[in-house]
Amino acid sequence: MADRENARIQIFDLNGRYLREWKLGHQYGLFITPDHFIYMADAIAGRILKINREGKIVGVLDGPPPDKGRHFDPHLIAVDKDNSIFTAEVMPWRAQKFRLK
Repeated sequence: MADRENARIQIFDLNGRYLREWKLGHQYGLFITPDHFIYMADAIAGRILKINREGKIVGVLDGPPPDKGRHFDPHLIAVDKDNSIFTAEVMPWRAQKFRLK
């Protein structure tokens, strides 16, 4: 479960029993791929994280620094089968597609 206000992801088993939590930033959107990677949109930090099943960050897509362009404000996120990342941003009201190498 993404808990944006408390900057954590909580993990529960299938019966709803709390297992653990990860503090990785402010989760505005989460997407879990079929191979169990979690992509997390953090609008406050202006970045997307790729997280493995153990809660370790294995990839980061940073937006531009504040003095180098528009703030990256990802709120929703989706990842397709070729690992393209789609984001929806509240400010400046845009959608983007990122294709990683």
